[in-house]
Amino acid sequence: MRGIDYVVEECPNAVGATQLVYKDALNRLEAASPGTKLAFVKEFVRTAQALFATDADAGVPGECQSCGMPAYGAICSFCSLVARGRDQAGTPRGRGPRRLSRRTAGRSGAARSVLATARRSC
Repeated sequence: MRGIDYVVEECPNAVGATQLVYKDALNRLEAASPGTKLAFVKEFVRTAQALFATDADAGVPGECQSCGMPAYGAICSFCSLVARGRDQAGTPRGRGPRRLSRRTAGRSGAARSVLATARRSC
């Protein structure tokens, strides 16, 4: 394909992985009965189609009440994790993650995410 060599070697970290066992089983079924892999994939897509549709309808995330980052609940996963860590450590809740400044509010979600991650690591 366009002069790119196909790599045949398996990953050295994959030794003992169950995925290789499943791959071998499917290859044996395909060799004994051609078309088995295609039938397997078609049936998987048919039965899982409803699940894929519900995931797509999850909606647009709102804004975290604590830090202003995207969240599907009242607070984002990071703030929830920090709060749980504080509860376990017995740290007072006086200081939480900072809200976005006016300077960063107009930036894209990815840029805000990078900025928030940088702030959190400081």
